[in-house]
Parts: sequence; structure tokens; C-alpha cells
Amino acid sequence: MSTSRPIADPRPLAVGDVLHGFCGGYFGREHYDCCIIEAAGVDWIVTRDVGGTGLDFAAGREDLAGLRQYRTPTVRPADGITPCCAVTE
Repeated sequence: MSTSRPIADPRPLAVGDVLHGFCGGYFGREHYDCCIIEAAGVDWIVTRDVGGTGLDFAAGREDLAGLRQYRTPTVRPADGITPCCAVTE
């Protein structure tokens, strides 16, 4: 069984994308919850925990490229699917 992450989806991160779990530490070592992207620019994103309690910010093209591997590209709230860590790719 492979423990490596899948190859990152090449699309830019977008509002509504779900990022799962620890996200490789991009949001700090105390961040463990899935989050939904609420705002996005060319080289920044703002996320909110699925529970709606915490906001996080990531900036820089390199960090955003790294975060893409933690996205579930087919799951967005607009699809009527509730995002959570139980959602698989």
C-alpha cells in the first residue's frame, strides 16, 4: 500500500475546493481539520475549517502549488456533498 499523495491536480486552487487534513503543514503544525477555500487570488487563498470556526491564509505560488495535492478535485459544496475527512479521492 502506497503512503504517497497522488500527483497534484494542475488546476489552480479555487473557491469551493476542499483541502483535507493536515495539508502537509502549510497552515502550521496545529492545523488538522479539513477546510474549504472561501477566497482566492493569483497567489493567495483564505480557507475556513469545515466546522466553520477557524480561518487560515496561505500565500505564494510555491505554497499554493504544494497545497493542490491535498485537494479533492471532484468534491465541492455546490455538488451537494458535505466535505469532511471521510471524503476520498
